[in-house]
Amino acid sequence: MNKNELIKFIESRLSPEVFKELKLVKFSKGDVIFSEKSANNGTYAILSGLVKQFVFGIECRESIFKFCGFGDILGHRSLFLDKNHFDNAVCLSDVEVLHLPRAASLLAIKTDETLMHEFILRISEDSMQQIYHSQLLGQYNLQQRTAFGLLYLLSKNGNSDSREIFIGRDDFSNYIGAEKESVVRVMYYFKEEHLIESSGKRIRILKPEVLKKIAEKSIIKKAPLA
Repeated sequence: MNKNELIKFIESRLSPEVFKELKLVKFSKGDVIFSEKSANNGTYAILSGLVKQFVFGIECRESIFKFCGFGDILGHRSLFLDKNHFDNAVCLSDVEVLHLPRAASLLAIKTDETLMHEFILRISEDSMQQIYHSQLLGQYNLQQRTAFGLLYLLSKNGNSDSREIFIGRDDFSNYIGAEKESVVRVMYYFKEEHLIESSGKRIRILKPEVLKKIAEKSIIKKAPLA
């Protein structure tokens, strides 16, 4: 599914009353889509680009728990809580989203049983991925975590023909729970083995099948590997 197909699919699922509230919004790299304690203003469907979700920890250090790309939804976790956001969503590239205000999002979910089912499914999938991420950080070695992280980001690409991802070492290291210097050493090993190519933030996956074998030693096979 490409961007235009996703837009048409979303349009087909919404009533005219709700669809008229849907807006295309563009963000630039570094923009904050929402932040901790900001008012929940609805849901966002990502059409292009990459977004990191995180919470602030000790000494205001980021703790990244998810990367979001094409087709992912933002803002849904706190939609029914009538509370402010409890996490942050920041653009790692230029990003396009479809934004549906909170009132329209709630109306769509409450009046459409299928959308309600899909909303519950999204929440369930988020919970499942949190379990995988905790397992990744707590039980497996750095080489396994690095391989999984690369494939996970590739799955967020939105372009099935591309094997390139763009990610800073700090953000990548944060997500897999490792020191940047250690991750650089593993990346160098992967380059020496001709599994990847890299230059700056650009990483090209040369042998995803080999990385998948490494990663599958650590992750339940239902995890989203490219």
